Amino acid sequence: MLAIYIRKSRDRKKEKSLKEQRLLGQEFALDREMQYRFYDEGIISGQKKKEQRPQFAKLLKAVENKEISGVFIWDSSRIARNEIAWHTFADLLRETGTLLYDNGVENDFSDENTYLFYTIKAGMDAHFARITAKKIQTVLRRNASEGIPHGLTPYGYTTDDKGKWKIHAREAETVKTIFDLYQKGYGYIRIAKHLNEMGIETRYDIEWAPATIRYMIYNKTYSGRAKHNELELEVPAIIPKDSHDKLIESIGKRYKKPGPKSKKYILNEVMFCAQCGTRYTVSQRNRHSYYRCLSEVNRGVPKCGSKAVRAWAIDRLVFEKILLGQELYEQAKKTYQTGGNIEQKKILNKKQTYHLGKQEQWKKETMRNHELYVKIGDMGIYMAEKKG
Repeated sequence: MLAIYIRKSRDRKKEKSLKEQRLLGQEFALDREMQYRFYDEGIISGQKKKEQRPQFAKLLKAVENKEISGVFIWDSSRIARNEIAWHTFADLLRETGTLLYDNGVENDFSDENTYLFYTIKAGMDAHFARITAKKIQTVLRRNASEGIPHGLTPYGYTTDDKGKWKIHAREAETVKTIFDLYQKGYGYIRIAKHLNEMGIETRYDIEWAPATIRYMIYNKTYSGRAKHNELELEVPAIIPKDSHDKLIESIGKRYKKPGPKSKKYILNEVMFCAQCGTRYTVSQRNRHSYYRCLSEVNRGVPKCGSKAVRAWAIDRLVFEKILLGQELYEQAKKTYQTGGNIEQKKILNKKQTYHLGKQEQWKKETMRNHELYVKIGDMGIYMAEKKG
């Protein structure tokens, strides 16, 4: 069994990505017809102790129990950048006879020269890591005080010619849309779905996700309050500070979804307020059910002043006049004959394009999964025959 250990440093941007390291290790194992197991640490500093790196701790345990015969790493510095952790790992390799494949090159630590070489290299890596960390912290503090962001700026921001914070005009409009939709009662999932269907691009070749929306709603950088450690940064605001604070305060106090009884109402959660555009929901008051605008129900958001209406009265009107009276059918027929609303057609076309694209993507992913399944299955049969 080959262990493939994967880690990416927080401070080193130009090293191979986690995906590249995974593919390199997998390719190495398949070429040598070896069974393999991933130990993916993710993005974490190599200076941390083994207790703070759970995958590294599992790897040490597997080596100690002789569950694996070799360890593949893209570079020896991926294992550890402090002397104690490295010596623990190296001694285990020597005691158990486990081989180290450093970027595909086989190393046997029972050989004294190999052990000495990597011991010296580990000391140099650790020294380099400590010196670099001090330099980076000094530069980061200086940049922060001068209004220069560290690393990638959040979505909605970019940098000017001097490297300082600057609002990205197109992305800022999307940020405002996200906050506006959330204030109107949209949830994280619904906002992400809306942005994807409308073809609004992210910075990278990925889709909007609910977790991204949640991060943005909570991120006070958008109201001009970024920090580096305890140092306040000067950042231009996209969202007003007061409204952002009220919105964050309202999270957790938002109106709960109606229970099973409210599902019997025809227009529950499909009717929208003409004043503010927020959806209506069913609210119970004095033993009666009402359709009410969510802005009137939610705490911490501006009220639009819309009045509540008796749910049974509206539902009766819809049922008798529209459904039984065939008004809905006549309206649909008229809309079809006249071509309907042009803007609505554009929105529907965008949604259709998005969903058709997703369908093609799923087909391709299914084919790749089938090919990989067959390849791994063939290797398993080969290994079984070889053992037999």
